[in-house]
Amino acid sequence: MRSRGKRERPATPPSIPVHKRLRRPPEIEVPDENNEGAPKRLPSSLVVVTGLPAGCTVLELKSRMEMYGSVSRIRIDADGSGHVTFRSPTSAEAAVSAALNPGFGILVRSQRVQVCRGTDPTVQWRIGVQVSPTSRLLRAETPLSKYGRSNKKLHVGSTSARNTSEPLKGREIVAYDDIF
Repeated sequence: MRSRGKRERPATPPSIPVHKRLRRPPEIEVPDENNEGAPKRLPSSLVVVTGLPAGCTVLELKSRMEMYGSVSRIRIDADGSGHVTFRSPTSAEAAVSAALNPGFGILVRSQRVQVCRGTDPTVQWRIGVQVSPTSRLLRAETPLSKYGRSNKKLHVGSTSARNTSEPLKGREIVAYDDIF
């Protein structure tokens, strides 16, 4: 493969005007749900522990759960449920199967707890929502011209290309609360 020089441009079809080639947004591929080549969703490494005794600490729950694998994160809610994130999905599966064992189970302060698989919201956030063609975040902005948003040019002697009966709509302001 021949490398391009410093000033050479990539081969693009000459039928497309230069201004459209430079402003074209990158194409986004939307994977089909029926496609067998699509990556499978990995099982979650999060388990939900219910039936914890009152006053159970994170250290007590961690000491019980570390028998099944390395724990990356633990949270205990006020309603007596805990969320344990293991470092691997196999460790989470081992904890669930140990809790289902009728002979032993998992005991915290001599009280049997129930362990089941949970869905990890951070993993779902990373995967994201399916790409929608109507999403405003992914839609390309139309470039502003000196004549405004329309394709109509100003007529000589007129001050506006719009009808005066139509109210003037300013530019839309979009604010994001997760920037800072």
